[in-house]
Amino acid sequence: MSTKPKYFVFLGYGGENSIHPLFDYFVSKGASAILVDDHRIPYERGEMVSRLEELSKVYSITLITSSHLWFDSRTYEFSNHHADPNIIAPLEFLDKFHPDMTVYYPHDMGVFMHESEIPFIDRFDLVLVPYRNNMYYKLRKTCKQVEVVGWIKKRQETKVPTGLGRCKPVFFPSNVPNFYNKLGTEGFAQWFRDNIGPDIPIKMAFGDNGILPILSQEGYTFLDSSVTVYDAISSHNMVIGSGNSSIIFESAYSGIPTVALLDGIMPDEENLKELKGIPGVYPLHPEELKEFIRAVDAGEQELHAGPNVLIPFEFERVWEMLNN
Repeated sequence: MSTKPKYFVFLGYGGENSIHPLFDYFVSKGASAILVDDHRIPYERGEMVSRLEELSKVYSITLITSSHLWFDSRTYEFSNHHADPNIIAPLEFLDKFHPDMTVYYPHDMGVFMHESEIPFIDRFDLVLVPYRNNMYYKLRKTCKQVEVVGWIKKRQETKVPTGLGRCKPVFFPSNVPNFYNKLGTEGFAQWFRDNIGPDIPIKMAFGDNGILPILSQEGYTFLDSSVTVYDAISSHNMVIGSGNSSIIFESAYSGIPTVALLDGIMPDEENLKELKGIPGVYPLHPEELKEFIRAVDAGEQELHAGPNVLIPFEFERVWEMLNN
């Protein structure tokens, strides 16, 4: 066991950096820590590598990551259609800096990790997951230790408000880079005009400078990028998400009626396969949304919620696991 003092490196990227709140919690507890996220806190790769090398000489490093294990600049450019040469992949971090402890937590409620990552996950000492699903049991056969600690965006128990008088949805779009690549900025803005009225608040990911300034001038309301499903539900009674994105699971497993938009980015059959059997989820094509909301308001369509089975994230328990 290392006698060096502990230092925590939180490695993530933009919207896939689910561990940012855990970094804030550790810092509030007095931990020595750094957040490595070139999207939110830009850095130059050479300088960051040098800094991490120096830290690893002085400290016992614990790596905590929510990135795909192979997530590097090349895979980022492939999936997001523009480059970021500064990205450090988790597997690269393991080989370059040799941390004393390694921890993985997913950024996606629906898919904890891809099948292509499973051959490498045994290099992690601890895998934290939001809830038990089929992947949880698969990971238990592979990993040294797997613990259920709740969903990190959920800080408190939720309850869908009653007495709002009508359907009050809020939209958390996903697949945004694909839409920009496919439709362009103005085409994507038109997609919203056609399918999402200005009476539905929208929460875009951090740093969106495309449709937000356009539609803001047309009466659309955009929530702060830090707002979660659980923040928004205090004044809304339905969540709209994309396909089988994480938002769908975050919402449905917290007892919130949820619309899954079959937006064409992925085949309907693939989305419906992932959504099958989840109570309280309504798969709709975008052009069906406005009629669905009208039917709810008219009493022709009843909204049903699934069970609230997702627990709030256990920050203190995770702190204890990584410090004792």
